[in-house]
Amino acid sequence: MTVGAEYEVLRHDGYRGHRRGTRFEAILDPNAERRALARGDIRVVARRTPAVQPGSFTLPDGWLPSHEEV
Repeated sequence: MTVGAEYEVLRHDGYRGHRRGTRFEAILDPNAERRALARGDIRVVARRTPAVQPGSFTLPDGWLPSHEEV
């Protein structure tokens, strides 16, 4: 499963086209992320894990099998 993150740019001259103080979402290579965090170029604001939130979806009529009580 691929996990992305929201990052804030801390580096004075920016990071990968993003200016200092801005936030961006990306899926960075783990080694690139580790190096950028160690240098202080960026910080992780929040991790993003793909998931369906309960109640955020409905199935079309007829997709669920009908259950008969016995």
